[in-house]
Amino acid sequence: MRVAVAVDPLEERGDAARAVTAALIERCETCVVPADSEFLAAIRGAKPDIVFNLSSGVRGESRQSQVPAMLEMVGIPYTGSGVLAHALALDKAAAKKVMSYYGIATPKFRTILTGPEELDGWDTFPAIVKPGREGSGMGIHRDSLVRTAAEAVAQVERVRTEFGLPVVVEEFIEGAEFTVGVMGNPPCVRALPPLLIDFSELPPETGRFYTYEVKKDFGESTKYLCPAPISPELRTALEAAACGAFMSIGCRDVARVDIRERGGQPYVIEINSLPGMRPDYSDLPKVALAAGMDYPTLVRRILSLACRRTGLVSPFDLPDVGQQGL
Repeated sequence: MRVAVAVDPLEERGDAARAVTAALIERCETCVVPADSEFLAAIRGAKPDIVFNLSSGVRGESRQSQVPAMLEMVGIPYTGSGVLAHALALDKAAAKKVMSYYGIATPKFRTILTGPEELDGWDTFPAIVKPGREGSGMGIHRDSLVRTAAEAVAQVERVRTEFGLPVVVEEFIEGAEFTVGVMGNPPCVRALPPLLIDFSELPPETGRFYTYEVKKDFGESTKYLCPAPISPELRTALEAAACGAFMSIGCRDVARVDIRERGGQPYVIEINSLPGMRPDYSDLPKVALAAGMDYPTLVRRILSLACRRTGLVSPFDLPDVGQQGL
């Protein structure tokens, strides 16, 4: 099987591209294709049987959908979610509306489409103010956590200036923070063991929640506990919320769901339809390891799920996900 690995520009020799290629090279002919303005011509020239998609796109409000859209246009199968799921997942407000429709608990929120005047009547504090269409903690800093209307207005102006509209103002759930990987395709969808993100050893000035600075500069001080030391009841609730979010957005093969818990009730914060794949850094490989999958097995399982979904024969003999295990 010939597999092209689609990566963001400048990531052709990045950690994820190298690691994914190394995991597949035993049974696949591989090549790495940067998803830049020449991507369509390059991928046609590469003539892959399937694309392992690592690209978050180049620019624009639905950039994570760009590679899937081009691949669908030329009829090349690929791993991961499709055009609509990626667009929904990147748009935080749209994703929350869809999840709410399906009865999945998510924090109270308001979308700011014009300016701070739309905050009139908002009385839920503390709250988080964040860009409406960014990922990886972009635009979320310690002062993004606001406790008064005046602070909220100031943060809306900052985010609007830096990232443009829309801006999302969201109830801050004061409780434990988890991330849950999900793998599979309907009807066989399974959550990986929940990962608890423990901020207790971070300096107070970080705010002790998942800001851009915490992700970038305090990874070694943050504790990642997986499987999370929680009750079986809470684990079941977290896994159900994660799988529900995955299904409601229409994700495929793999995703990661960020959840906060208060009083035993999980609240889905957002869903990452294109979870990071950097070994020894990204959350998904950490939770996969807790489920008994080393990095090469994780990569091969994602490829196998995509092959099975698209009617291809996987070069790796891995069973489908199910209730009895991965």
